[in-house]
Amino acid sequence: MLGPWMKIGCLLFVAPIVWGQDTKAIEDKWINQFRREAKPPTVEVTQSLTVDEIQQIRIFNDIRTSVVYIAPVETSSKDESTSLGPRTSTSATGMVWDHFGHIVTNAHAVLVNQSVRSSEGFIETQGLAEEVEVTLANQKKYKARVIGHSFAYDLAVLQVFAPLNELKPVRLASSSNLKIGQKAMVVGNPYGLDHTLSVGVVSALKREVINVISPQIGGVTIRDAIQVDATINPGNSGGPLLDSQGRVIGMTTEVVTKADGLSNARIAFAISTETMISVIPELIAQGRLRLPQLGFISATDLTQKSLGLQGQGALVESVLDNSPAQLGGLKGTRRDLAGNPSMVGDLIVDFEGRPVLSAGQLLGYLEQNRNRNNYRLYVKRGEEMINLTISIKKSKP
Repeated sequence: MLGPWMKIGCLLFVAPIVWGQDTKAIEDKWINQFRREAKPPTVEVTQSLTVDEIQQIRIFNDIRTSVVYIAPVETSSKDESTSLGPRTSTSATGMVWDHFGHIVTNAHAVLVNQSVRSSEGFIETQGLAEEVEVTLANQKKYKARVIGHSFAYDLAVLQVFAPLNELKPVRLASSSNLKIGQKAMVVGNPYGLDHTLSVGVVSALKREVINVISPQIGGVTIRDAIQVDATINPGNSGGPLLDSQGRVIGMTTEVVTKADGLSNARIAFAISTETMISVIPELIAQGRLRLPQLGFISATDLTQKSLGLQGQGALVESVLDNSPAQLGGLKGTRRDLAGNPSMVGDLIVDFEGRPVLSAGQLLGYLEQNRNRNNYRLYVKRGEEMINLTISIKKSKP
């Protein structure tokens, strides 16, 4: 009896002779022949897992109970006279910080879009969510409130109202001893797909990354960032970056995408645990980082937008008497009896050599440099550019 390949050879040999005469009949014969003789492929028995695979599975099963899914609670006002319109946001990841119900995540992960009523109608802006919904690994959902945040470090703390015995804190490890090339694992909720694991390596250390929090707040520089090649996508924000022992060495925060028409390169970064440990306890205790007191009030986003200055700097609205800002020469905005600006105040465009695009970005720089006493500002006053030095007092806890 001819084998399958011998039959194919015969068919191929005779096909040219009758091609065009009865091609379909030959094709049908070929199809029917192999339908009868086709057999399913052999499925091999699953082999034993490697030691490395067993360790990764153990780490994932252990950490997943400490990773939560964060979703916005969408609200809209029923009162037409209110200043807030519908609020929406996206999902993110968080991790259990301690036994007291504190969840840590990225600050940008708890921002919501909102419509603020003005004299010209509703204007789209962003603000912190009033509350969010936290889903634990056991799929139970609980309400949580944002109790602390720092846009400068892109960190936020939530208080979740869940039974404390259902919360398992993560284990932390110092990021100061990390080595390029060591294993790095990420657990998060990319695109809403909860508890997804990706594995890679530490690609670089001590990176400085411009993290754009929002168009209104602008970008802040994340220092001492960890670069990894593990896959990070939208929804991973706020999740843990783990070492080979399952300990947290960072918080995933930023993905830089570079498209050149031929490829779409994605580079992922994480906030180091050293930064987290230096900031989060203060956010839990006080809600904000203690800031140096400049002694001036910045204009709102709406004011800057109405003056055509949005995204160009931090506009000084007013300066307190005898404050460091006044003593340093900073000038505020003057207004007429109707409340309209008669003379625009100083526009801060540079802070210690770093460009300032908004009041939120300036606040971020102050948070990151809160332990210094003197700062150099570069301001635009009318058509004139002026260098100022301000000696700053520290605010009380």
